Amino acid sequence: MKLATLNDGSRNGQLIVVARDLKTACIAHDIAPTLQAALDDWGFISPQLEALYQKLNSGKAAHSFEWKAGACMAPLPRAFRKFTAQTYPAFAERVLAGQSQKTAAGLPFITESRSDLMRAPAEDLLLMSEQAELDFSAEILVLSGDAEQGSSIAAAFEQIRLIGLGCQWRLHAASLQETTHFSLADAGTTLAPVLVTPDELGEHWREGKVSLPVRISWNGNLIGQPDAGGMAFSFPQLLSYLSLHSAVVNGTLISGGVVTDAQTTRGVGCLAEKRALEKAATGEYRSSFLRHGDLLKIEMLDKAGKSVFGAIDTAIVESL
Repeated sequence: MKLATLNDGSRNGQLIVVARDLKTACIAHDIAPTLQAALDDWGFISPQLEALYQKLNSGKAAHSFEWKAGACMAPLPRAFRKFTAQTYPAFAERVLAGQSQKTAAGLPFITESRSDLMRAPAEDLLLMSEQAELDFSAEILVLSGDAEQGSSIAAAFEQIRLIGLGCQWRLHAASLQETTHFSLADAGTTLAPVLVTPDELGEHWREGKVSLPVRISWNGNLIGQPDAGGMAFSFPQLLSYLSLHSAVVNGTLISGGVVTDAQTTRGVGCLAEKRALEKAATGEYRSSFLRHGDLLKIEMLDKAGKSVFGAIDTAIVESL
């Protein structure tokens, strides 16, 4: 099923069920007022949401309405926590000069990202100064249920509730002043309007990974369509690792990091990668980072060319 959050003026919004074709929706207030409320009692709530979803897809849901992404908040406006791992080897090779993204034990480095305010899919992004070198990172995320401490990979697999598409914003000039990890220069995350259950992806959800390309357009020009399936670690592995020393609570977002394709012909998942490829090919950087007035669109299409999560469609602005 597909779930979103309608902007009703409250901090957490109103949970809605969205049709598979992203054309209609239905408010789910009789089942759960918010997505977090649904997650808190998922075993009881999710079958009811699924039943409403089936009615909506068959045109039999009462009080359905036309769905518009611009009327939505982030599907989970405030997450308890968000963790980011860089699981794509090609990113480390191109952008981090081959720096290992694994610990001595062979586990992935994971950092915690801002989650207190997740940006809406069509929300403008305020950039105070272009000198901050704002970049985007196209990412696939999962939303977990409760994972007990020491959860196995198989147990963690069962706790992946929903899957989404995100864009984490990074300030490269700030990151250069940090003495620890790249992701500390974190300017927040924008989420695509819809989260989907794993079954909605069918054959494209394999071994805990999403195997579809992400389409990225910068000022109307397609600059990347990297396949998301090239992760060195699956999402169940990441969740199991996170639970190693402490339980993971439901409502936790886990990102696989910048989607990076092994084939450079498929474009890039962030501007840092684009600039690194330019430097390697020509000896100089030819692309800027994001500037005032820029438009960024990130979307995932299925094999039939239909949007899976809806689109992130953001303008970079100098003032709101």
